[in-house]
Amino acid sequence: MNCYTALLCLSMIAVRAVSAASVKPKYVEFDIARYFKQEDLHSCPSSNSAVNSSVANRDYYYQITIGIGTPPQFVDFTLDTGSSDLWVFSADNPALLGTKNGINTESSAIAFNSNISSTFHKLDVPFEIYYGDRTYAAGSLVTDNLDIGGMKINNATFALATTGNSSTGVFGIGFTQNESEAKYKESESSPHPTYLNVPALMKHEGLIHSNTYSLWLNDVKANIGSILFGAVDRSKYCGQMMLVPFYNNYQNYSEHPTQARIMLNGIKLDNELQIDMNIAVLIDSGTSLAYLPEYVVASIGSQIGFEYDYVTQFYIGNATAALKKINTVQLNFSGAVINVALKDLLISLSYVEGLSDDMTVGPNDIAMLALGIAKEEYQYILGDAFMRSMYAVFDLDNYQFGLAQAKYTSAKPDIVPVIASIPNAIAAPGYANTIVDTFMTAYDPKSKTHSPSTSTLVNRPMQTPNGMFNSTQ
Repeated sequence: MNCYTALLCLSMIAVRAVSAASVKPKYVEFDIARYFKQEDLHSCPSSNSAVNSSVANRDYYYQITIGIGTPPQFVDFTLDTGSSDLWVFSADNPALLGTKNGINTESSAIAFNSNISSTFHKLDVPFEIYYGDRTYAAGSLVTDNLDIGGMKINNATFALATTGNSSTGVFGIGFTQNESEAKYKESESSPHPTYLNVPALMKHEGLIHSNTYSLWLNDVKANIGSILFGAVDRSKYCGQMMLVPFYNNYQNYSEHPTQARIMLNGIKLDNELQIDMNIAVLIDSGTSLAYLPEYVVASIGSQIGFEYDYVTQFYIGNATAALKKINTVQLNFSGAVINVALKDLLISLSYVEGLSDDMTVGPNDIAMLALGIAKEEYQYILGDAFMRSMYAVFDLDNYQFGLAQAKYTSAKPDIVPVIASIPNAIAAPGYANTIVDTFMTAYDPKSKTHSPSTSTLVNRPMQTPNGMFNSTQ
C-alpha cells in the first residue's frame, strides 16, 4: 500500500458507456479530473466482456471510484495490486468526524453509509489489515452490491472499517490467497481465502473469462490512467508482450504464488553501469516509489552524482547534472526489458517539501531519486514510479505476469479479451529459470563499500504459457 499521501479532490467530468452484441467486448470508461493537495512525503518507512475503468493519478497513489449499495454510494479507493481486500470506511466511524487519525473527509467521498442501503448485510467475520506504511483498518466483513465502471456485481463481500488511519479505503485486487483473513496453517499446504475478492468474483459471475487485469498508469504528468479487467488494450503498449512467472515467496505455506512478485535480474544505466541481481520484487500500484537492496540504490545514486541524505533517507542531487550523465534506467525481468527515463525517477525537492505543486524537475532543481532502501527482502517493491513505464498484465489464473513498454497515447483503444491466456504474448527468455539471491550484504553510504550477493538456482517446475511444464534440471 502507498505510504505517500498527496491528496487530490477528484471529480468525474465525463462518463461513456460502450456495449455491443454478446459476442463482442463490452466495457465502461470514466474520465476523471484531478486537483492537488500536498501532504508530508517524509512519513514512509518503508463471456467476451471486459470491465474498463480509469484511475486518477494522485501523484503518489492511484484512485478508482466504486459505487456501493442500493442506491449506489460512490466512494473513492486507493487501487492496490499489492493487497487483496476491498475495504471502505463506515460512515459511523468516529474518525470521520475529523477529530483523529488525520482523515480528511472534505476532499473526496471515502465513507459508506450502510444504514441507507437496502441490500447491505453484515457477516459475523472480523476484519483487520495492516500495511507496510503503518496504516491499518479494522471492522467486519459485509456483503452488498457494487458498481465498478458500470458493471454491476451483486452480493460482493468486502470489509466495512469502523477504525483505521488511512486516507481512503483500499481496493486490493491481488490473489485471494493474500487476503488479510487467509489462514496460514503449518499443517495445511496452502492459505485459505475467506471469500472471493472482486476480481475473482467477476470471473465467478461470468463478467470476465479470466481473472486477469491490465494496468496502464500513463505518464507522470497525465491526469488519468486505466485498469481493464478481463482484457488488454494493445494501443497502450509497444513491442512484444513478454510473460514472466510470479514467484512463490511463501513456498512453505502455499503451492502457488500468493503475491504479484516477479524476478528482477538486473538494472543497467545507459552504458555506464550494470548491476546484476536475482531478487523477487512486488509489482505494487499502492506504493509510490520503489524499494531495493541498499547496494543497488547506492550504486545508482552514486552513478548519477547524488548523495545520500540521512534526513529524508533518499539520494538527493542536482537534476540537470544527473540527466547529463544518464538518460535511461533499464530493468531486466527474466530477459524481458523495460526502459524507464531517469527524469521520471527524479522528484523535485521543492515538491517533496510542500513548496510546489509540480513534482517534475526543472533546470538545476535539487531532486530526490524515487528509489528507497529496503531493509528486508519482503520489502523489495517496484511501485508507481517504475510501473508507469510498463503496460502491466496480471494473469492471476495462470500465475504469470505480462509486461511490455508502455505507450503514452490517446489513440483509439484496441481492446482484446483474455479468454484463457494473455493474447499475443510470448514467454520471456528466462521464463523457466528461477535464480534467487540467498543473501545480500548491506551497503555503507559512508564508506561506499558492499559485498556481492550469492545466488542459488531453484530447481522446480514452472508452468509455461502453453500449459506444458519445463524443469530447470
